[in-house]
Amino acid sequence: MTLSELGSLGEVVGSLAVLITLVILVIQVRGAQTEMSAQMTREIKRDNNAAYHQLIQNPDLVQLHIRGQSEFESLTDAEKVTWAIWLFTWINQAEDAWVVSQRGTPNMEWVETYITGVVLVIRSDGGQAVWPRLRGFFDEGFSDIIDQRVQEGDENFLQALLG
Repeated sequence: MTLSELGSLGEVVGSLAVLITLVILVIQVRGAQTEMSAQMTREIKRDNNAAYHQLIQNPDLVQLHIRGQSEFESLTDAEKVTWAIWLFTWINQAEDAWVVSQRGTPNMEWVETYITGVVLVIRSDGGQAVWPRLRGFFDEGFSDIIDQRVQEGDENFLQALLG
């Protein structure tokens, strides 16, 4: 075997090594995307569980949550702020998940259900009062989707929850 033939063989082996490396990288990137999606799902569920735990542990917060959706104007200013902060936090979590899903991250089908919950609350008395003030804090595309879905029906969160 001549030196030229050895050089050609080395180029072929080197090309195969590069190709194998690229395939391994593609597999790792896909795995990282799946893990990122799973991590976001875990974080949002953890945050939601913490919020629900606070509601369950404090009957006053349950009443505030219900009144915020059904009789927003009867709330004190402090209660309105508390309710608006809760809504802002929930919308913010939904927007974060929506942004990640728009990037094509796999296993993000659950985001649609989450957005539906936000839409149902925005249709409530408090949601209608607060959403116009909060809308500007969020991505324009996300806000447009929320507005569109709000217009597609009239059922609110309490109605969906209580039947």
